[in-house]
Amino acid sequence: MRNIIITLLAVGGLAVAALPAAAEPITGNITFGGTFIPTVGGVDSNNLATATGFDFAPTGPGGVLPVNGTNGNLSVFAGATGTVTDFTFTPFTSISDFYTVTSGAETLTFDLNAVTIEDQTGTFLSLSGVGVLNMTGFDPTAGVFNLTGTMSGNDPTVIFAFSAGSNNAAPVPEPASGAILGFGLLGLTGMYWRRRKNNGA
Repeated sequence: MRNIIITLLAVGGLAVAALPAAAEPITGNITFGGTFIPTVGGVDSNNLATATGFDFAPTGPGGVLPVNGTNGNLSVFAGATGTVTDFTFTPFTSISDFYTVTSGAETLTFDLNAVTIEDQTGTFLSLSGVGVLNMTGFDPTAGVFNLTGTMSGNDPTVIFAFSAGSNNAAPVPEPASGAILGFGLLGLTGMYWRRRKNNGA
């Protein structure tokens, strides 16, 4: 019986040791800059007040996002250039890989799940959104994005600033089944030794 208990404890210890190391959530922010042309129903327009979407520069499918600033885990992308998906914000449909930035072996993507119009006039547009950040070696992390665009005169091009990053939501811890098994085996061992002691008395 003693050998069985020792074997079970060894197996329990191995189960705890074999648990995969948990990755970390992403922390930090990244900012982009560039231009876009407002669109209405997917067609380029020069009216920001009635715009329902973006055609990011260069015109055509998709666009380019120069990185202007970074901090935290996202500092590795300083000076990089990413790509962004043209999209319609009214009505909005969630977008996987809304933007992608790569630097060396590291890649950052953002799945945009919801968008809110904060302000929209003939010369100014402000949007906020939420989604999920994905980065090599890190846990998928809840994130936010903010975009502001300004139009001057009759120029159909809108200059925009775009920031995104983690919202620092604390991940929900999951119980480690291996650790629970180990503690359970320790409890069984204690019961065995107590019973043996009582029987011997």
